[in-house]
Amino acid sequence: MNLDPEQQAAAHAEEDHVLVSSAPGSGKTRTVVARYRYMRDELGIPASRIVLLTFTRYAANEMRERIGECGDTFIGTFHAFCLRIIREYGTKLGWDYDWLTILDEEETRLEEKQALIDMGLRNNLGKWHRCKASQWEKFKRKGELPEDPHLENLMIAVGKLMLTQFAAENVLTFDTMVKI
Repeated sequence: MNLDPEQQAAAHAEEDHVLVSSAPGSGKTRTVVARYRYMRDELGIPASRIVLLTFTRYAANEMRERIGECGDTFIGTFHAFCLRIIREYGTKLGWDYDWLTILDEEETRLEEKQALIDMGLRNNLGKWHRCKASQWEKFKRKGELPEDPHLENLMIAVGKLMLTQFAAENVLTFDTMVKI
């Protein structure tokens, strides 16, 4: 397999975990496939102990196609991997996989809006109270907490309320799948 020096270094790295990130068309899939073969064939790691994750189904399918027979190796998206874990262990967290629903982005926004209303951070018209939309986004995306301890407690309570509601409704979002 024809790899440049950086790709070769990633494919033959001694670390257990390697992140391959670069621009489209730059050889990520080729590098990951080479890494898989190196781990399996040169290091003797069983296929069942190797996981190949990507962001898109297209890239996962491309990896499967290039690798061919891969035994028990999981090749798929982060979300598919999360679903697999939830299928196997989700009952311990209160989810019933047989009728689990994954909310789309719009459904998730509506659930979030209702939780913010219920906790008094927004009104029915969407006006913010006690915090700004930017503060909520920083908390939600980066875990940044506000200086005000009361507001911090409210934001944490909103997150807990949403998780409680998700468990009661047996639903998940793409974000909660990754964070669980």
